[in-house]
Amino acid sequence: MTPNQSTLTPRAALPTTTPVVVRILLYALAVLMPMESISMGPLSGQITPTSLIAYLLFPVSLFTYRACFGKVPRALWLFGIYTALYWIEGIMVPGSMWSYVFGYGFTVLQMIPFFWILTNVLKDDKLSNGVVYAFALGCLGLVICQYLHVQGTGDAAIAEKTMKQGRDTVLGEDPIKTAQSYSLGLLCCIGILVGKWKWWQKATVVPVIPVVLFYMLLLGARGAVLALVVGAAVFLLAGKNLVQKSIVIFIVMSIIGGVVFISSMNKTLNTRWNLAIHGDFAKREVLLPIEVEMVAERPLFGWGPERNLVELGHRTGRNRFDMHNMYMWVATEVGLVGFAPLMMGLALCLVGGWAARNGNSGYLPLALMVALLVSNCSISTLHRKSFWLVSAYALATGSVMLPSDRQQRSVSQIADVGRNAQSLEG
Repeated sequence: MTPNQSTLTPRAALPTTTPVVVRILLYALAVLMPMESISMGPLSGQITPTSLIAYLLFPVSLFTYRACFGKVPRALWLFGIYTALYWIEGIMVPGSMWSYVFGYGFTVLQMIPFFWILTNVLKDDKLSNGVVYAFALGCLGLVICQYLHVQGTGDAAIAEKTMKQGRDTVLGEDPIKTAQSYSLGLLCCIGILVGKWKWWQKATVVPVIPVVLFYMLLLGARGAVLALVVGAAVFLLAGKNLVQKSIVIFIVMSIIGGVVFISSMNKTLNTRWNLAIHGDFAKREVLLPIEVEMVAERPLFGWGPERNLVELGHRTGRNRFDMHNMYMWVATEVGLVGFAPLMMGLALCLVGGWAARNGNSGYLPLALMVALLVSNCSISTLHRKSFWLVSAYALATGSVMLPSDRQQRSVSQIADVGRNAQSLEG
């Protein structure tokens, strides 16, 4: 290889050592992840199919620790700092709040080793492609649950309130959370269509897109729709020639056109978009100034887990109220001391998504990461596995390309020195 040739190493060229049992568990987890709150009957509660598979994944990974617990990414340490601060502040809140603090905190704590495993195994190109494909198909399962009005482990009160508004809900979940899963699944479908996936995978996701898009819009989640549009726009950067760029533009514009058409045909959706145009964002425009005020009052360490939600509730005439914003949730929860490392970790994942654009995954990791961050402006999904799957996917695919980028620059510098030496000799 000559010095001026590219030395970017595609992930397919790297050794794949992920054990078969880990692959099977991850494929099953990915396909069920959009239906994270599906009920297991008598075992319902904290145990769901995805949590059961995750519990199986942890001990299996210990037997294959070299593949699953290899490199410790810097983002993991930053996420660990946030988690540690959560627990330190959590034990200081009144005892009446411990039930929520420990339940939510234990869920987030589990995501740390989960993220660690994913950042190592998803460097395997075949595995990461399979996980993306499985997640996209899993959204069809979520569509079936929505069509059949399946009630899962979510809050029945939320489901009833949503249905009275003329909006769909599924598995008893907040429709914004469900719509986020749909938006991520749709971006996976777009990534498969414009990326280096197999022809049969491309063919099978084509009919998935209109079905998932239709049922997503029935949820009336404007934040998730915005995240989908912004994430889809990332793909406009893809394409190496005019033909490829034209195909990408056609696919993205078709998605955006579908959003506009379906929304205009549904009276409830049309009303909600008109309200948004006139500045009504389901009272989030009222909540945000209050949340900023809470951050200003206790900027360093925040109000503490659960106490921040109770305080917001008191300021809005309720016993407890959701922040409806991940960034304000964390800032009021653990203050800027905990907010900073979490945001720095997510920034590293975003950078990884940008670096991954030169690899086999193309712009998909970046698009997913952008959509995830945008959608969390209207909801907090820090406790959901899909949040950490997307973050790990972006970081893992980008971490493979970054060393090669540095190698390419080093080789280029060596070549420049060689040319300069030759010119001096001449």
